[in-house]
Amino acid sequence: MRFAVTATQTNIGSRLPFVFQGPFSETFPKIKACGFDQVEIHLRDSSCIDRVALKRLLDAHDLDVCSIGTGEAYSVDRLFLSSDDQAVREQAIQRVKEHLVTASYFNDAVVIIGLLRGNIKDCSSRQAFEANLRTSLEECLDSAETEKQTLVIELINRYEADFLHTIEEGLAFISSFNSPYLKLHIDSFHMNIEECNVRKAILKAGPAIGHVHVSDNDRMYVGHGHFDFGLFFSALQEAGYRGAVAIESLQGPDAVTSATHSLSNMKKCLALATCPDDTDSKEGVRWQRRV
Repeated sequence: MRFAVTATQTNIGSRLPFVFQGPFSETFPKIKACGFDQVEIHLRDSSCIDRVALKRLLDAHDLDVCSIGTGEAYSVDRLFLSSDDQAVREQAIQRVKEHLVTASYFNDAVVIIGLLRGNIKDCSSRQAFEANLRTSLEECLDSAETEKQTLVIELINRYEADFLHTIEEGLAFISSFNSPYLKLHIDSFHMNIEECNVRKAILKAGPAIGHVHVSDNDRMYVGHGHFDFGLFFSALQEAGYRGAVAIESLQGPDAVTSATHSLSNMKKCLALATCPDDTDSKEGVRWQRRV
């Protein structure tokens, strides 16, 4: 597994789970100094960036992009793939297509579809929401196939989204598209809320997992709360996941401290992880938390 951390050039503030915020020219050196080799970049609009310059900056700090977050198009510009407004849908689709081009500059970078899919409450009806989302995703997947890049559907808890919460729901959804370029994006924070048995859910997803986010149950760095990351990482190993695990947590007490604590504790978990017995109890590998 490869470890990464989230970075956005937008100063969003400490209440949202983006660890590094500010110009990439300032945050990339800090990310490398923390011990990371990869970064998840969150971009509002890929058409507005200089991809060659971005790649050059990353290379200068020996960093690679594992994933591209797209949620700012929804939270800032109110663009989403399921909108009743065709013009809004077309703009959202174009954002995804541009992100896919950006992803092609890097090694195995995935493009995340989380908030950008929209919510049922944003649309005139559930039927309209699902029809619009499917049509939009089909067009996005055509571009994904052309660029040979993967889209990942993020499973989000019920308090932040009203569609696709669990791995079971996600598997049913992506299988209906029958595309090798559409996979699941799982997140320890959301799974802690939605999954009755985290290990069983991960094993059920297996090769369908395309990306992983982590933060503790309190949305802070790994090890700050009580989520069982020993069990989580052993399940990922057993499921055969070898992709990126990106930290998407709150900054507290500060970005560098948060990132380094998470990285240290994740490495510890992965080193100690063994496959636990099939049990409904959350008795995973116990590890020393660093608070």
